[in-house]
Amino acid sequence: MTTDGGAGSGLAYALVFRYRVPVFGQGGSFAALVIARGRLLLLEENGTWFVSGVAPGGISAHGPTPAEALESFRETFSRVMFECASDPEGFRSFEASVKEFFDQVDDEDLVQWQASAQAVRAGAGAPMELPRVRADSPDGQADVAVVRLNEPGIRVENATDTMAIAQLADVA
Repeated sequence: MTTDGGAGSGLAYALVFRYRVPVFGQGGSFAALVIARGRLLLLEENGTWFVSGVAPGGISAHGPTPAEALESFRETFSRVMFECASDPEGFRSFEASVKEFFDQVDDEDLVQWQASAQAVRAGAGAPMELPRVRADSPDGQADVAVVRLNEPGIRVENATDTMAIAQLADVA
């Protein structure tokens, strides 16, 4: 948790997510699964909760509670994936669009995200019950995979979306 020096309480929380979004290409040209792990900054200002994408950057959402802001972000993320799939060029174009989107990092929010992850390590609380994940672990990193589902031999395991508080590792 950090403060941003702006209006309101300025509370900020570093979060990591894993989303799995099934997507269909225009006219059913392909079926794909986007498997994304990313970093978010959850901010409270003047009674409203904002979620800002750190990696991927470029998207945000808000709501009256942390849970509603996070759900709104999840919906926005899915809509971006659906928009990427609307390109009539097919799967390769979709995959390139998703990766380009995911490569966007909000450097300003990344600095605040790292400070918030450091504060969690120091014992700062969180606005909701979430597991904690080390920011330097594989689960704390941002990456994306796009799997084409309508090809022979493709196997994908069932999994649920996850959200966790990021914390920096203890320094020995």
